[in-house]
Amino acid sequence: MATKIIISRKSEWVNRRRSYKVFIDGKEVGKLDNGGSEEFLIEPGLHKVQCKINWCSSPELELEVKEGEAKFLKTGSGLKLYTAGYILFILSLLSAPLLKLAGIPRPENLSIIQLIVMIPFVLYLLYYLTIAKKQYAFLREDKENFFN
Repeated sequence: MATKIIISRKSEWVNRRRSYKVFIDGKEVGKLDNGGSEEFLIEPGLHKVQCKINWCSSPELELEVKEGEAKFLKTGSGLKLYTAGYILFILSLLSAPLLKLAGIPRPENLSIIQLIVMIPFVLYLLYYLTIAKKQYAFLREDKENFFN
C-alpha cells in the first residue's frame, strides 16, 4: 500500500469558485476544488501540510506518516460567521428599498442601524484578510473519515 495524504475540502458558499493550493513540505503539489478530495503520494516520515488561497492560508499542519499509511485531512474556510454576517450585511443594504416597497415609512435612524450592522462584518473580513490571514482556512486530521 502506498504512503499518502488524502485531503477533502468541504463544499461551502464562501470561496466556492476558488481552488485551495495544497503545499506539502513547502512545495505546491496540487489544488482542491470546492467539495473536492485529492490524494497525494508521499515518502514516509514527517511532513508539513498547508492549504493556501491567494495570500491567505491555513496554519501549517505537521504530520508523521508511516510506511503504507494513509492520513486523512480536511480543510475549509475558517470564517465561521461569514454566512450569517453576509446575510445581515445584504439585508441592511436592502432595508431602505424593502421598507419603501412594503409602504413602511423610513425610520430616521436607519442609516445608523445600517452602519451598526455593516461595520462589524467589514471589520471581521478585514481581520481574516490581514491579521489572521494564516487562520483564513482550517486544516486538521479527519477523525470522522470512514476509512480512517
